[in-house]
Amino acid sequence: MNKKIIIFAILAIAATTIAFFALKGTKPQTKEPVGIKICDEMKTYDLKLICLAIFTNNPWRCKDSGNFDTYCYDTVFSSMKNISEPLCKSFAEYYPRTTCYFNLAQLEKDPSLCEKSEGRFQKCSKALAKITKNSTLCENLESETEKYECQAEVTKDDSFCKKITVDIERVVCFMSIGKNADTRRCGEDVPIENPSVNYVKQCIASVAVATKDISLCNQIDDLQTKWSCLGQVSKTIDICEKGENQFWVDFCKIEFIKNSLQ
Repeated sequence: MNKKIIIFAILAIAATTIAFFALKGTKPQTKEPVGIKICDEMKTYDLKLICLAIFTNNPWRCKDSGNFDTYCYDTVFSSMKNISEPLCKSFAEYYPRTTCYFNLAQLEKDPSLCEKSEGRFQKCSKALAKITKNSTLCENLESETEKYECQAEVTKDDSFCKKITVDIERVVCFMSIGKNADTRRCGEDVPIENPSVNYVKQCIASVAVATKDISLCNQIDDLQTKWSCLGQVSKTIDICEKGENQFWVDFCKIEFIKNSLQ
């Protein structure tokens, strides 16, 4: 399998997972300002293109980002503050169109726009429920576990977490509302027959983001998760220069920029 396709798949999955685990209000508020000139320092062509797309508010550039196009659309739309419905309609392709509506719904705080995000409807409803503090939107979620977790995050009431029967998900729920945000809990209740190593790594990353403890990021052995974590938690982009190679240096910078603009 093409190496870039494998890397892209990892990036797409991890971006979704970290967003799932991330705690509300955990984005650092004192990031150093960065500008478009930072893109000139990037040596990885596709990531440099994504960097330029972010600063020019131009998701159309993502068409040229090859196997990173999905990651590009997710990153650019989540950073934009000038999304409009005409822009979303201008994309014939499914992924950029639904991603556009997903982010537009959050900017406009309009539940009806979640319906236009199609396959992202439930994820959109959950995101909007947290933004608007409207727990009734949690009812749009099909899974009982997802509903309880959504209600807990919106209301900050851990009684909803206690209703979750799946051990791992119950731990995630408590952590998602700031209860027992401790990496020692990340390995608890993980079934022996299904070790869910990705869960543990993303769990540690979520605690690092919640507590702004950058030392936790360095405990993660998965490079993608580690450098995403460092990019989100660090207050300075210089941390990225410590990357194992140029790709992870550039990837970390994208995560830093994305996090500082959201």
